[in-house]
Amino acid sequence: MTQEMKMIKITSELFGVIEIPAYDFDESGDIWDSLGHHLDINVYNIGDGTIQATIYPVKNNRINTDHIIESLQGDNIELITS
Repeated sequence: MTQEMKMIKITSELFGVIEIPAYDFDESGDIWDSLGHHLDINVYNIGDGTIQATIYPVKNNRINTDHIIESLQGDNIELITS
């Protein structure tokens, strides 16, 4: 039996297409994932079926949520099941 793989596809103006595993997004509505050593992304459901993705800088292994590098929602974010 093969388990479905769910991904979140984000089309960023700064970084192009970003795909991250959706893990338990259906249940939690909130995911944090690393985009390397210096960037982190938070994808979350803000309600009414709208998903937002926010990219933050990371310095000294700490996410700096006071500084937003990019914030996206709407058509720029898609939940993909394969």
